[in-house]
Amino acid sequence: MNQWQQFVWLCERAAQFIVFPPFLICSTVFGIIGVCAAYKRRPLETQLWRRSYWLVFTQLLFYPAIIGMAVRGPSQQASLVASLFSNILFLTSLSLAGFWIWRMKGLRLLAISLVGLQQLLLLGAFLMAGMVISGDWI
Repeated sequence: MNQWQQFVWLCERAAQFIVFPPFLICSTVFGIIGVCAAYKRRPLETQLWRRSYWLVFTQLLFYPAIIGMAVRGPSQQASLVASLFSNILFLTSLSLAGFWIWRMKGLRLLAISLVGLQQLLLLGAFLMAGMVISGDWI
């Protein structure tokens, strides 16, 4: 399997984690909270949504980064570097999530739901990357 096929395969497997029952329950709860918060506050109509708030979706850039790192890093000598890089990406992702929740004043509940959904999707990618790097599959 070449690297592009492996990348696509890992993306599909990581995205399937979102329908795994514990993740599905959490994503449903975050989705309901997000819809309710958006309905109650109406951020686009009441001018609460600033132009910079669209950058909250930059969290999703971690998805191809972590999957790409997993495709490149399963060899023995690259495993330590890939593991370290994975940890750095995970901590950066959590830090950026906290930043966006803090930044979106007036829409914090919506921010929590958006960031929570993105983090659940990223968690699937981090789990797949961890399995590829370590070689231990569940």
